Amino acid sequence: MRVVVVGGSSGLGGAVCQVLAERGARIGLTYNRNEARGLALAEALGALARRLDLSELHGIEATLGELARELGGVDALVYCAAVASTSGGYDRLDDVTWDGIERLFKVNVMGALFCARLVASMGGRNVVLVGSMDGVKSMPTSAPYAMSKGALSAMARALGKELGPRGVLVNVVAPGLFEGGVSAGVPEEVRREYLKHCGMKRYATHDEVARTVAWFALENSYVTGQTLVVDGGL
Repeated sequence: MRVVVVGGSSGLGGAVCQVLAERGARIGLTYNRNEARGLALAEALGALARRLDLSELHGIEATLGELARELGGVDALVYCAAVASTSGGYDRLDDVTWDGIERLFKVNVMGALFCARLVASMGGRNVVLVGSMDGVKSMPTSAPYAMSKGALSAMARALGKELGPRGVLVNVVAPGLFEGGVSAGVPEEVRREYLKHCGMKRYATHDEVARTVAWFALENSYVTGQTLVVDGGL
């Protein structure tokens, strides 16, 4: 199996790459700002790595096209790339900026759509979008981030119908809070409330969510248009 992981240098993206490699997949990963981690991960896993700025369609087409040629095709896409904030912190409504939300939607939503379109046109069969419980459940959260992650679920439902006749499956895996990574920026009072109401009484590990993502990428043959929330029973 040949899998492109967009945002492979993130905490979850790196874990996804590692699980995919364990299961014998050939991986092409992208990174943007975290070049050192992206290149080190690729070297450790025998993967390909390319820098990708998701703000321009041309860059998406060129980078994913290059990875597909070097891999000899693409069977699945995992879209892990995300911007967590429009302001550099935990967005309250008064913090949201026009330029910030435009950038957030370019990365979190528009990039996902055009990556999915490109991989489907290359013959890919599984598209896995990494969402968030913020886009599914009512809870204290940043509105722009929740809006963007909710859009992924709507995208999966629509593309599941449109691309199903072509044999392309589109799903969202929506994690709850992690111990670190992007979740570290969530206010402490929200993190406390999460643990209070979470059935498992703990945060997820990247590896736990990565194994769910890997199933969709490598083994799924019928599930489409769905959002699977992985939040420990919130």
